[in-house]
Amino acid sequence: GQCIFRTWLLESREVGQEEWVRHKCEAQRKRGTVSVYDAPFSLEQPICRVDFLGMNTTHEVRVKEACTDPNANSEWTYLPYLVTTIIASVAATAPENLTVSNETAYTFLLQWDPGEPNDCYFTGWHVQVRENYTFDDSNFTNFTGNFVNETDNSTYSNITVDEWITRPECANGAWWPREGARCVVPRLRKHSVYDARVAETCYDGYTTDFDSPFSSELPDRQAVTLVPIA
Repeated sequence: GQCIFRTWLLESREVGQEEWVRHKCEAQRKRGTVSVYDAPFSLEQPICRVDFLGMNTTHEVRVKEACTDPNANSEWTYLPYLVTTIIASVAATAPENLTVSNETAYTFLLQWDPGEPNDCYFTGWHVQVRENYTFDDSNFTNFTGNFVNETDNSTYSNITVDEWITRPECANGAWWPREGARCVVPRLRKHSVYDARVAETCYDGYTTDFDSPFSSELPDRQAVTLVPIA
């Protein structure tokens, strides 16, 4: 029957292996513009990325058109040559120009400029914050406290005052993409002062050595959460 386009099925298979691996491919069937490598491309034909492969490995690649009626699917088309991935060697560089804005009682917005990706395959952001306690009484030298607001006092209990805490809310690259370079940090303590820093995380299928170093801490001013007003 006639094919009503649904999606592209894109698969690769490492030489010497039996299994084909499916890759996400969101390209449209018609000519147009899509985002590839975080940049728009005008297309004469669909384009998709075969990702999450090992370094220095050789692969077969195939693609077929999938239709709303599976009986109308096309046959597989095979790439006429093998493809070998490179040996990555250069890590991403640290993000720059970290700033904070839009503080509320329990959240603030961090923004920054990504560094150079080099051989990093971007997966997300590693955001850390550290609460700055200040006390006049020396009896509080060894004070520990909860690093959350009143809605949840269990997640980060007994945190020492100088400890950097990773905030997982910013780790998902699909929600906070590389070109966006921003993240809202939630679940903070009201009326408190914070430092923050950020690093780029990379595909760790073979090594984490390509993650960037952390950025400098907030250079201009620290983040200050507000006092809630009834």
